Amino acid sequence: MKKFKHLLLIAFLFSIIWSGCSKDFSPFKILHNDNRTEEWISMGLNNKPLGRIRLFDNYLYVCAYDSGLFRINIKKDKSEWEFLDFDKSKNKSGAADVVVLNDSIVVCNDDGIYRSTDAGNLWQHINNIFGSYPELTTIEQSPHNHAILFTCNSQGQIFRSVDFGKTWKEVSYSQFMGGGWTIVFETLRFHPKRINEIWAGSTSNGEYPMLFKTKNSGKTWDMVMEWDQSPEGKYSLDYIFSIAFDPVQDSTIYLGMRKVWKSTDNGSTWEEFFNAYTDSLLKNEVYGVYFGIEVNPTDNKEILISEKRGVYYTSDGGQIWRKYSPAEGAENLEYIAVNWQKRIFFLSTFTKGVYKHYL
Repeated sequence: MKKFKHLLLIAFLFSIIWSGCSKDFSPFKILHNDNRTEEWISMGLNNKPLGRIRLFDNYLYVCAYDSGLFRINIKKDKSEWEFLDFDKSKNKSGAADVVVLNDSIVVCNDDGIYRSTDAGNLWQHINNIFGSYPELTTIEQSPHNHAILFTCNSQGQIFRSVDFGKTWKEVSYSQFMGGGWTIVFETLRFHPKRINEIWAGSTSNGEYPMLFKTKNSGKTWDMVMEWDQSPEGKYSLDYIFSIAFDPVQDSTIYLGMRKVWKSTDNGSTWEEFFNAYTDSLLKNEVYGVYFGIEVNPTDNKEILISEKRGVYYTSDGGQIWRKYSPAEGAENLEYIAVNWQKRIFFLSTFTKGVYKHYL
């Protein structure tokens, strides 16, 4: 099994992007909050390589690449992390992503799907449809029907479930595997208003970004961005790490790549929306890795972005940005989960644990 192959590719991309970079400058107006680092609140899980982080009702779920799934009740004071042991074997599996519906939990990872219907006590392993090496990378839940799930893998396949993970059907097609390309899907996102529309971000051969969408729940797919049409330049070495939609403007989409890009015409054209770094000495751009983009569903001018060396927030649609510098000792920032109503966000880091911060 090619365990965590997509993580190795990301690590390789990190080494290219950040080699020789010591200072960050940006053409965007950023208010640096280096004196606000004391506002970060550590929540634990240190020394674990953490990835995706999700909020469901009163619980915060965090995926660890090497050891599995953790959750904590954020409504209770002095609550402690709970390890959800979905893999009972001696060789513990990591968790790539998780979704929750009432007492049911579905986890995806390199070995397939793990599903619980009793809040994490008993688990069923589902891998009969995913092949010998499932290598699932993410899982996404429909905001229109919470029983509908999509998952994808590092072999160009996308799968759909209509019964919250109990059964699955492949909905990808041969275009993903055409031309000798190896398609690695990293992110999926449902459109917030168009019920049957899902977007899928990928890289081809570990180098070139590709973007797909379906308007009919996976029956057919359209290629929005071909491998040689990246907004960062033809044959640009890149990933699509994150996708986000404007909750008001139906045709506005954000992509988190080495920069953050914005389209106002359903992906036909793209413009640079945000990039935190420019090397002013070499006059060359230094790129980031933008894992998380979250847009306030009730105020589309509020956007929160996570990047390896900071979290960035705008309340005016991107004119002025505030940087939340990492807490002391924190590095390799990963994903974010936001409670806009409570004005708080949670952040995972690769080995320095979980943090929370108030907006």
